[in-house]
Amino acid sequence: MSPAECRYLSGAEAHVGPLKNTRLYKLWDQLRSSYWFLPTVIVALSIGLASLLIVADHRYPFDQTSRSSWLFLGTAESARVILSTIATAMITIVSLTFSMTIVVLTLASSQFGPRLIYNFMRDRNNQVALGVFLACFVFCILILRSVKSDVAGNFVPQLGTTAAMAFALFSVGTLIFFIHHIADSIHASRIIANVRNELELIVTRLMPARSGTGLSEETEWQRLMDMIDSSSMPIAARDRGILQAIEEAELLEWAQRHDLLIRLYHRPGAFVIRGTPLFEVYPRERVPVDQLVLLQDAFRFGNKRTLVQDIEFAFQQLVEIGVRALSPGINDQFTAM
Repeated sequence: MSPAECRYLSGAEAHVGPLKNTRLYKLWDQLRSSYWFLPTVIVALSIGLASLLIVADHRYPFDQTSRSSWLFLGTAESARVILSTIATAMITIVSLTFSMTIVVLTLASSQFGPRLIYNFMRDRNNQVALGVFLACFVFCILILRSVKSDVAGNFVPQLGTTAAMAFALFSVGTLIFFIHHIADSIHASRIIANVRNELELIVTRLMPARSGTGLSEETEWQRLMDMIDSSSMPIAARDRGILQAIEEAELLEWAQRHDLLIRLYHRPGAFVIRGTPLFEVYPRERVPVDQLVLLQDAFRFGNKRTLVQDIEFAFQQLVEIGVRALSPGINDQFTAM
């Protein structure tokens, strides 16, 4: 194993890495790259808004003779027609949005590489558009449920129906923006620029300070290797999968507290098999065996590569775009350049 393939975390380190809470950052990255979190938040807000407007309509009813030009003053039947029409249109738009998103993901995967799906999933504009359409549908359903016209009495949610009409107009504008954005997002220059921006962000986040001791001289590395190999304790991985992140701050703090040295066998982005050596601790005789579980918990595994700590992933995305552009099936020299 070469010096570049090893990482050393020593108790003599006086500082920790720049990314101190990898667990929360990984959770945020998973939520950001999902198509359910942000739409769910927007739908929840629409449910709260619908409930507030229904309560306001009950407590502060408007007179039917009011001349407010912006307020809906129709009957219960007309309110039902308007709300049901908007709800039907919104669920149709949601289906269209899903279809267009799947088409774009398929095109990006075949044209630029499957690794770029991760970047498209992180696109917040698509998530917001989907959330707005779903929120408008749920909002109209809740307002429609409150409309009453029976022997017990009539209730027309004037504020709620007016808000539903405004919500529908806003959704139309969101649909126009979504169509423009989804068409612009598959341009090769736009995709490359997005990957470059992600690369700059991760380099800025991870590289402002060193979080371990790198050994560049062959003699120093060989001397340390001989010393560690003779009296170190290898620790096996409890999980399998792609190593997505390492809690370097926790490892450094633990090594400093016990005056030990930790050698990492893998860096984020590598696939690790359960039971294979994950890291080793030197010297063996001073290792508190009862705390090794805490060290193993500092390694975060998953099923896919992410940009939490995996800098090579962004480089590989750019390389894959260039390699595919030069393939005989695509033959796009300008994209490769």
